[in-house]
Amino acid sequence: MRHKNPREIGSRSLRASLAYASIPSDEVIRKLQWFLDLEDIPLDFLTDDPLLRRRGKRVCAHLCRDSLPQGSLIGIPSGIDDLSLYITNPELTFVHMAATSDKLGAIYAGMALCSDYRIEPLGAGGIVTRSCSDVPLTSVSRIERFLERAGSLYGARKARIALPYVLEHSRSPKESGLAMFYGLPPALGGMKLGAVRLNPCIKVFTGRDLFGKPQSEERYPDILLTSVSKSGARRDVAFDYDSVSVHEGDAKLLDDRRRANAIATVDSIVHYSITTSDLEDFDYLVLMGERARRVLKLAARPTLRVSRESEEGRMQLAQFRSRQDDLWKRFVFKGPGY
Repeated sequence: MRHKNPREIGSRSLRASLAYASIPSDEVIRKLQWFLDLEDIPLDFLTDDPLLRRRGKRVCAHLCRDSLPQGSLIGIPSGIDDLSLYITNPELTFVHMAATSDKLGAIYAGMALCSDYRIEPLGAGGIVTRSCSDVPLTSVSRIERFLERAGSLYGARKARIALPYVLEHSRSPKESGLAMFYGLPPALGGMKLGAVRLNPCIKVFTGRDLFGKPQSEERYPDILLTSVSKSGARRDVAFDYDSVSVHEGDAKLLDDRRRANAIATVDSIVHYSITTSDLEDFDYLVLMGERARRVLKLAARPTLRVSRESEEGRMQLAQFRSRQDDLWKRFVFKGPGY
């Protein structure tokens, strides 16, 4: 997440395997950490030799004897003349994250890998938008194809379970967390507010030309929630995350406000704006979600088979509230990387 897409800078080989892979010395690892801009961050290595496994302040070696699908490793520059360096591709990285995380952690990691942003400590809010040749690291469809070839690879089963909840095109970690909060099912702590899309393109009216012809332009709400009734009636709610920490500068804040006003003119869309201070208020986020639910005309969640006023009903609601609070604390309020 700190680097440009490795596939876009070219690779020496996509057919490399773990056979004869070695674990560098501590001195070499220090050089790699500096070259890769990962100083003070331990590097994880894969090896098929159990004798090479070791763990220390700078390195953690993992044993992998599974047969990796073709393309699992990408060659990148190492900064050291006689050292060939390969990294796991984004799809295999997702499998590894799923293997070592719970379902929520895997979903969040998948959204990061499929996002439109890159970690950049000097950027506004610590991130920058990927653009031009720096395309998103991967996509849901690309991960799906990789998993079809992964077989029983360690972590693949958990990755398959998490992938249906992964969304593409997030533009910030907080945006990912908010989409999870409003979009995931109650069993995972989410509010399940219809179908969720991140930064979809919509057309908005911008006036008329000299001949009276209507003009339009493209706008991109951060989060778009959609419900469709049995009769086919569609309802949309747009959430925009306007944060000084991410969208820094008066010009950007002005652009955000104008974008929000433009989206608000679309008849079929109800528009809400969420700020950084709002993200720190759990009850307010729940309230905004319930307001969106009323607009979308969705049934109350979670669905209970008993009365909400019964002892069992209150217990189930308390359990849901606990899951919701856990999701909020991990991925919205404190969010990894923030």
